[in-house]
Amino acid sequence: MSIQCRITALKAGLDLGIRRHTALPKPDRAAYVSAEEDFLALSWQGDLDYWRRIDLDHRVEEQSKTPGNSKVSKENLRRLNLGPMLERYAEKRKLLYIFERIVFFKTSHLIPKSLEKLTSECDDAYREAPLHRYIVLERCQKPADKGVDPVLGCWQVQPIFHLGDAELAAALLAEIYPKPLPKSRKCWLKWLWIICIAVLVSAMAAATVLLTAPELRDWILPRPDHIDRSELESLREQLAAMGETDQALRDQLAANSLVDAVTELHLGELDREIAELWARMAALPVSGTQMDRIGEAACLPVRREGDRVFPTFLYAITLDREATLSLRPLADGLDAARLRGFTDLPDQPAFQLGIPAFESLVRPVSAQAQARSCRHFVLLIENDPQDAQRYIARREAVERHFYVFRP
Repeated sequence: MSIQCRITALKAGLDLGIRRHTALPKPDRAAYVSAEEDFLALSWQGDLDYWRRIDLDHRVEEQSKTPGNSKVSKENLRRLNLGPMLERYAEKRKLLYIFERIVFFKTSHLIPKSLEKLTSECDDAYREAPLHRYIVLERCQKPADKGVDPVLGCWQVQPIFHLGDAELAAALLAEIYPKPLPKSRKCWLKWLWIICIAVLVSAMAAATVLLTAPELRDWILPRPDHIDRSELESLREQLAAMGETDQALRDQLAANSLVDAVTELHLGELDREIAELWARMAALPVSGTQMDRIGEAACLPVRREGDRVFPTFLYAITLDREATLSLRPLADGLDAARLRGFTDLPDQPAFQLGIPAFESLVRPVSAQAQARSCRHFVLLIENDPQDAQRYIARREAVERHFYVFRP
């Protein structure tokens, strides 16, 4: 599913929820939603009573997590905090305050152009956020003292990252329409009845989401065709060990003026073993949510079986611990690319490349793909980074030219 389709679906869910709230006899407030090509903008207004409700909910959540309040219901905590909270806001201005949210769906560690235009204060938080999740930026006007005008705060990234548009729409609607302030003590039987209904509705909603969202169902309910994590880690460890041995042998050949036939034979066997390991890793099934892309089509065939995807990888690229990049061609990918007329294809392994050397090597094949409005997939192995900034720079260098899949 493309980013634009996700944003459109999210807007549809928000529009539906907003219509339900505004259709009530006494609508709480209006909210405004707009969907752009790669992000969604949401804004609304809330009065001082709205801020009281938000503050009360936050305090109740904090207090409910303390050991001394483990047996105290949240409704009792709301009543206990109501009086102090009303006193705290007694000297604040009674006017409408502005609330804004911007929603992105992350498919790459590169900063979206829309976010660059909006703010640079969220770049680090955006890079640290997980892939294939919705990222929400928020800002608002805090309650102002009497005689003082409110100001909009800085943009910041919310700490929770949602997978599906339905759960994100529910979270955003909960922010727009928080629970009302408690008024009087109700009969405990009535609250028990409400809780039972809420549990039943939640169970039905969860079942509906599992049935209609395959990526969420696969994440919650394990399937036999998912990747065997133990096998994957074993392959990674073997690749790392063989890569170090391979590099040591190449350094030995480079240092000796006389060519060692035994070393060359060992190096050739090692290369074949590494190629076989890459082939095994490339054959592992990949869930559909992991193959979300940023817009262009895949240059080489992508085979689908239900929600499983099998891309054709052109290269295997390693982010070395020495802040360099290594590239190995994959035979199936090269053959498929040549059959489709791609000519500028590096077909020999290259080791310990700096970013300029790496980009100079892959720029011809990248440019040829761009001319066809497509991109090649590559396998990416990320060794433990010794420097976060250099790791990000190498990762972004790869993403500028290829679609990245990290098994």
